[in-house]
Amino acid sequence: MIPHFYRAILSQFTVEQMGRYESFRRSNFQKSNMRRVMQICISCYHCLTPFCLQLLTSITGSQKIYMPLTIVVSGIAKIFVGELVETGK
Repeated sequence: MIPHFYRAILSQFTVEQMGRYESFRRSNFQKSNMRRVMQICISCYHCLTPFCLQLLTSITGSQKIYMPLTIVVSGIAKIFVGELVETGK
């Protein structure tokens, strides 16, 4: 069920905007690929500062990548890519 305020916003979209919105809603990053990218980033110790490693350890309890963290990073990446696409239009 779509809330009333949400329907009001969607009704104002042009056909082109609605197409981009539908594509955005359907798109996602595969969690296994995102986890692999995150593991590569973490294993690249010279790329991360000690503060970043300490922050990751304090959040997750270790330097392992758990599924909830992968979901959050995937969502942030999706929003980032969506912003890039909108800025490019």
